[in-house]
Amino acid sequence: MLEDTAPPFPPEKGACTGQPTDWWFPVTARGYRNQAANVEARKLGEQAKAVCRTCDQVTKCLLYSIAYEPMGIWGGLDESERETMRRKAGMRGAQTPEWAIPKWSRAV
Repeated sequence: MLEDTAPPFPPEKGACTGQPTDWWFPVTARGYRNQAANVEARKLGEQAKAVCRTCDQVTKCLLYSIAYEPMGIWGGLDESERETMRRKAGMRGAQTPEWAIPKWSRAV
């Protein structure tokens, strides 16, 4: 199963290292007036995916993200593409690992 093969941490070095973070977390806007912002967000996302296609860590990154990352582009796939993979594999949503949650924000 996919979650059984997920590494507990994302790869430390990849083709994305040093690239602008907003490429991997493009923000779309709601409403007709924000069409230009959505076009720009799609362009940023495509730039990120292009970098992912050149990366030798893409498989590790994707496996990690399937299990742990609900947001952003990871392993060359965006949120909805990874969610489709999760559903097909019979998985629930991504679960943030305990170590990644700041102690101050954990429920008591």
